[in-house]
Amino acid sequence: MLNKETVLCWNEIEHDLYEENGHIFGVELDLFNNHEYYYHKEVKDGKELYRFLSTDIYIAIEKFNAML
Repeated sequence: MLNKETVLCWNEIEHDLYEENGHIFGVELDLFNNHEYYYHKEVKDGKELYRFLSTDIYIAIEKFNAML
């Protein structure tokens, strides 16, 4: 059963949406503030490196495609 305190652990959720040649496009959802942040992620030497792209999906897609 869920309880209200559990929600505090879910304040931000990340989900990878697309991957090409080691470049990952994803979205982070801020559940309490109703924000979406799109990011570029790469894994190098076992570390995840994030780059904020935009809060607008169309701008984020353009920036991501430019990196490919």
